[in-house]
Amino acid sequence: MMNLNPSNTGEHSGVSLLVVGDNQAFLHVMEVLLKKHGEFESIQISNGMEAIQQAHLLNPEMILVDLDMSEANGLEVLRQLKRCAPRSGLIGLTLLENYAYRQMVLAAGGDDFLSKARLSTDLLPSIRRILPAKGIEILFGPELERPATNTSQ
Repeated sequence: MMNLNPSNTGEHSGVSLLVVGDNQAFLHVMEVLLKKHGEFESIQISNGMEAIQQAHLLNPEMILVDLDMSEANGLEVLRQLKRCAPRSGLIGLTLLENYAYRQMVLAAGGDDFLSKARLSTDLLPSIRRILPAKGIEILFGPELERPATNTSQ
């Protein structure tokens, strides 16, 4: 696991996450949303090519990609991220909500496709679904705590 915000103890306290988008308003909304939940260590990247380089170096657990970037084709960025960080969860984010675009995102290597209009309700459930499928076991909040197992027989 990577630690995007290293501390003196070297401990990892949340899901390592890259947020990729070239719109400052979008990046600000994402920062506020992720801070609200508190279980993420995130870094924001405003350039598709830099995101690919950083994903290769940092190997984050989750990458959120704004597919509506002006300087890069979001689907191509997703394809390249899938190649350079195959163990990372990938979520494509867009204002477009149609089945054909969803299929293109999934074909490009995305694990999910979310509407920006519904991020406040859909993002956390999507991350919670993707991480276990990637073999990353992280619990979020009391509703997902596992009961203690009885080891005596």
